[in-house]
Amino acid sequence: MASIKFDRVFILALVLFAGVCTAQYDEDDTELTEAHLIARKTIAEKVSVSGENATVTIQIFNAGSSAAHGVSLKDTTFPSTYYDLVEGAFSAAWAKIGAGSNVSHTFVVKPKNAGMMMSGPAVVTYRPSDDSDEEQAMLSTSIIGRPVLSMVQKYVSLALQLGRYISLGVLKTQGDWTVFGGVGAVLFILFGTNSSILRYNEWRKERMSKSATDELLKDE
Repeated sequence: MASIKFDRVFILALVLFAGVCTAQYDEDDTELTEAHLIARKTIAEKVSVSGENATVTIQIFNAGSSAAHGVSLKDTTFPSTYYDLVEGAFSAAWAKIGAGSNVSHTFVVKPKNAGMMMSGPAVVTYRPSDDSDEEQAMLSTSIIGRPVLSMVQKYVSLALQLGRYISLGVLKTQGDWTVFGGVGAVLFILFGTNSSILRYNEWRKERMSKSATDELLKDE
């Protein structure tokens, strides 16, 4: 749900930015003819887990009114100390991206440790027009504070999802199950103790009855 909201906000921001760009005119009422690129970095998997693949996609949108030329992308925010590159490359290039068009680049990394993913922005450079010799640079969005679970945490999360389904949504968190387990243990002890007492009383009655019968037989 959070991802859907983010997509909507990003698209709205993109539309507004494009509107601002196309609404700017010079003194001769000539529309701006340069390219304006916007880039977004996302991860396809809903949950990131240490030792499992994370599919990273960087989308580049041209919100300007002309093509961007000599577009180059480079992402240096997945250091080998913390990530293994499984598939693809951290860089890409396109000859041009047309006005109103978009391209995407995907690569796969594998987090080595559990914790928080702190991936900063990728850098995109381009020429805003075909006859421009000056390159412009812009930054993509970042992925900051995304949890990377350990394998144990992953299975705990899956167990909680199953438990939430089984309990019809009553037990949602690990704390809920801890309390439920504690109450269940107390009830088990109480019922077990009560059952033991009842069995002992039955055994005692049977023994007393047998003793009385034996005494009567002796008298006869």
